[in-house]
Amino acid sequence: NFPVLIDGVYSYLANTANGGQVTSTNFAYDVGFYTNPNCSTGKMNWEQEKHATTTGTVSYWVKVASLSTTTNTTFYMCYGNPSITTDQSTATSVWDSNFQGVWHLKDGTTLGALDSTSNANNGTLTNTPTATAGQIDGAGGFVTASDQYADLGNPASLQITGNLTISAWIYLTAVGAAGDVDII
Repeated sequence: NFPVLIDGVYSYLANTANGGQVTSTNFAYDVGFYTNPNCSTGKMNWEQEKHATTTGTVSYWVKVASLSTTTNTTFYMCYGNPSITTDQSTATSVWDSNFQGVWHLKDGTTLGALDSTSNANNGTLTNTPTATAGQIDGAGGFVTASDQYADLGNPASLQITGNLTISAWIYLTAVGAAGDVDII
């Protein structure tokens, strides 16, 4: 149950109007991930974080059931099926119950703090932090002096006792004397 990131610019994943092979004009609904090369069975769970149909710029999180240390794990990206006209992704199924929250911070242009897990621990942006480019897709610029943050409230699923792991891409621009941190 490992989420694998597929991220990059692939011209063939632009829509057909822009020289690619994706038939959906918006949102790339016909892109999917499967365990079988003919894409008729073995549908996997994936989250479409980003897909720019004009350029083929993508960020997909694909849930791989198991990974081996000795054998390659193969799965297939399928696209170009004009009969698929609705979203086939299942974001909340990518992140299993071990994930209490996953926040991608949108696309670098518009900032959001929506939770991709089924816990729906969506954040509220306070004092207008700014959208900026991130290591993977978008990021948020949070300035301590402006008291900018994402308020996640106090949901039960985030009241964790015992061991936990937190993972984040953080770029510090300044650390204040009182331990305040400016993050972009």
